[in-house]
Amino acid sequence: MTIMNDETREFVAMHRNEDVRELALKAKRVEGLDLPLALDQIAGWQIARKKLPQWASCEGIVYPPHISMEQCSSQFTAQYKSEIAQTLLAPAATVRARVSDSGESDNWNALFAVCMTDSAESDNCGSLFVVWLSDSPESDTQEMKMGAWMSDSPESDTLVAKRAMVDLTGGFGVDFSYLARGFSQATYVERQRHLCDLAEHNMAALGLDQARIVC
Repeated sequence: MTIMNDETREFVAMHRNEDVRELALKAKRVEGLDLPLALDQIAGWQIARKKLPQWASCEGIVYPPHISMEQCSSQFTAQYKSEIAQTLLAPAATVRARVSDSGESDNWNALFAVCMTDSAESDNCGSLFVVWLSDSPESDTQEMKMGAWMSDSPESDTLVAKRAMVDLTGGFGVDFSYLARGFSQATYVERQRHLCDLAEHNMAALGLDQARIVC
């Protein structure tokens, strides 16, 4: 899949330290150059230098339009989420929490979910570990809580985490890229086709061979 042609890539490399607004006004329209895409790449890389330094240093990353760059997690936030997941899903750790989906408030939004199974041979989700973030209008601060939907397997009252995860709101894929590094199977889910295309390209550029993109 080719997202950016050679002419556009060369333009980006040549001008990526320049002011995007000035470039939009003075850049020559060269045959083969996709100027809107080039400007998105320059603006995206300039944001990523501070927000996503590891991504910015990786050759081949393609950035989305400005709004997705503003909305995505920073590298440091994504790394923190990954550390939480790995701590909770440490080897030999068992999950006993049970959360009722009927008891959840509309103010709680899922940050990410991790698929878990009680069988190394099974690809089915025996349980779903979820981290929620509250945007409650009654509170001036955001709250975070965690829980797991458990299967009612008659064989065992505990489930051991398998190294597989699903990000249900993939977006630009920053959170996913850091969470996926701790899992042998990682599935990115997103409704917007252009973000799926970017994720497929960028996860390969980042060397995340275990990533699977579902759109």
